[in-house]
Amino acid sequence: MSEKLLVLPDVAERLAIPYSKLRSAVREGKIGSLRNAQGILCIPEDFLVHAEGGYALVDGLEGTMTVLQDSGMSAAEATSWLLEGDDTFEGRPIDALRQGRKKQVNSYASALAF
Repeated sequence: MSEKLLVLPDVAERLAIPYSKLRSAVREGKIGSLRNAQGILCIPEDFLVHAEGGYALVDGLEGTMTVLQDSGMSAAEATSWLLEGDDTFEGRPIDALRQGRKKQVNSYASALAF
């Protein structure tokens, strides 16, 4: 996976939220994260979008993370699925979320439990 990864302090700054709030959201599985080559916890840059005045999380990301975890995935597996997809989803699910297709992504995510 060749995703650009951002360390948590940089993400907190971009989102203009306290680091502790971001860390809690990652710990609770609301925001997907990965470890970089040095083992540092990071968030994929694709999980952020430009918004008025700065950045925001991709709309629907937290809800989709919940659906995927309710389907039996770990937060790490859910993050990987969003970035890579699988044979049942055409393209990358994160790209579909970025295009506003959260119903489609969540339908696929729900079906993964069966």
